[in-house]
Amino acid sequence: MPPLEPTLQTRLEAFIDFKVKHPRLEEMDRDLMRLIQGHRRYTMLALYGASGVGKSTVISRVAKRLREKEPDPSVVPVVTIRASPEDIGASARLDYYRQVLAQLQGHVAVKDRVKNLPLFTNPEKKSRDPAEWLDMRAAVQYALSLLRVKVVFVDEGQHLMYVDTPHKPTAQLDWLKTLTDQTNVLHVLVGNFDLYDCCHLNAQAARRMRDLPFHRYHLDNETECEEFATALRTFLEEVPLDVDVPGLLSHWRWFGEWSLGCIGVLSDWLVETVDVLCQQGGTTLTIEALKRHALQPDQRVRMEMEARTGERKVELAKAQSEQELQRLLGSLATLPATVPADLSANGVSSLGASSDTTRSTSRKTRIERAASRDPVGDQIPTGKTLKCSFSGVLSIEPKRFLDSGISLVECPDCARMRSLEPRNGVLRFPSHDKRKIRTPNTCIGYLEHPFNKNLLSRSETDSIIISDKALTSRLRTTQEIEQWFDGVHPIMALETDQQQVIAFASTSVYRPRPCYAGIAEFSVYVERAWRGRGAGRHALEGLVQEAEKAGFWKLVSRVFVENAASRALLCSHGFREVGVYEKHAQLDGVWRDVVIVARLLPANLLSG
Repeated sequence: MPPLEPTLQTRLEAFIDFKVKHPRLEEMDRDLMRLIQGHRRYTMLALYGASGVGKSTVISRVAKRLREKEPDPSVVPVVTIRASPEDIGASARLDYYRQVLAQLQGHVAVKDRVKNLPLFTNPEKKSRDPAEWLDMRAAVQYALSLLRVKVVFVDEGQHLMYVDTPHKPTAQLDWLKTLTDQTNVLHVLVGNFDLYDCCHLNAQAARRMRDLPFHRYHLDNETECEEFATALRTFLEEVPLDVDVPGLLSHWRWFGEWSLGCIGVLSDWLVETVDVLCQQGGTTLTIEALKRHALQPDQRVRMEMEARTGERKVELAKAQSEQELQRLLGSLATLPATVPADLSANGVSSLGASSDTTRSTSRKTRIERAASRDPVGDQIPTGKTLKCSFSGVLSIEPKRFLDSGISLVECPDCARMRSLEPRNGVLRFPSHDKRKIRTPNTCIGYLEHPFNKNLLSRSETDSIIISDKALTSRLRTTQEIEQWFDGVHPIMALETDQQQVIAFASTSVYRPRPCYAGIAEFSVYVERAWRGRGAGRHALEGLVQEAEKAGFWKLVSRVFVENAASRALLCSHGFREVGVYEKHAQLDGVWRDVVIVARLLPANLLSG
């Protein structure tokens, strides 16, 4: 292949090295510099995010800036190493020692120190001699102190934290915590969402470690869409070929979806495409060329699943931590109130109560909380709570109500929820206080078949997101819908205030044989206009809860291989992918593969 014309070669190399500045990167850059340079008690940072989001780029920028700002040439402010996926546990520690010493052995004193270390001079050597390991550790501590290293970046840091058997899960964390405490050198672990788990293994980790999530761009957020499109424009304007920037920019959502909202993935994609076009003598960047060099569907599926699963894991873990904290403490304390003017005017504070009061309080062995909820947010003074005007007998047949399985009913006037039970052959909505807020309930309940047929009768492929029923593209008949309501298999639904079903999840018979009675197949449907807004997640969560109450011990379904969103949703809710049915059926004349997913419901797994 003939060499490129010098000018084009120069422009191509500049494009390959080009790093676009975008809001996510700039925000992470600022946060990381602040945490490194500020006064701190923590000694470890966990910087995690999706693959290709820009983690390596940001630590490279920060490391370069730290070196440039250091006025003393004898100081090495930053060390950057890369953990090996092949080494775990003790092997990962040894690899860490070797990489750090290799970068710092330029100093004469460090070079003299390491030349007599067998584990350093002979990389193939394996030793169980504790003295040799302690010598390596002492050499690292000496080098970090001598050269006044401020921070050590560990790229792919999750590999450094993986533990080999039979050590306890915190073994690597305890080792690194001890090392960082003794050297007072900040260690920044950079990697995937597994690092979030490392931050919360125990209380010591929580105290000495901070987590720093690096978010990708999400295309359901208007601001993030604009920021991604701006970054894309910047890239296109730097391409050393003829580019129809407005034309390609009109496909920004396609670029966003195929790059998973990750600027690093977008950069690699554009660079590879442009490089191949230049080598082949191409002159114009086109959509067709970009398609040829994009990530394959199976690659995008795996990356999207890992990203969504990780994001969901962090979201759920933080929410559960808040709930657990409130459960342990009873209720979070409110901020101290301002001292009243009449008490503070003469230097007297309400905290300085009389000695009698103090003694009286100290004699109590228990403090009882008032039987009321703590205020949340800005409070508006209100008068006495008014009664809602809606109450009395409901014109619903009690048997039909009981067969539906509905546990809560919403007041049509104030939207307050109440549980109902037939008494004396009638259903009566009890007298109740009017609901004080008007935010809609997001309640999930059994779906009653006389209603909402506008969604139930739609084409399967219009709204389905989980289930191999999507292989059918015809409309469902009323008879088929009626068969769903057998009184055994739960069907959950989400509705808007206007009683429009936006999503539902259903269970059905897995196999007719009695030995499979505790297994149910499930499907999840979401109205197309409500995709990506959490409706499917709420429906699925409700279905799992009700299936467990109904006595099922396993839920199974099938999902198109390329359906990354649904697969990620299922993985984040405890479902396992147990296999793939190849060419399971045809849809519109095309053979489709499906992934088999399953989840056990332990509460119903009774032995014997």
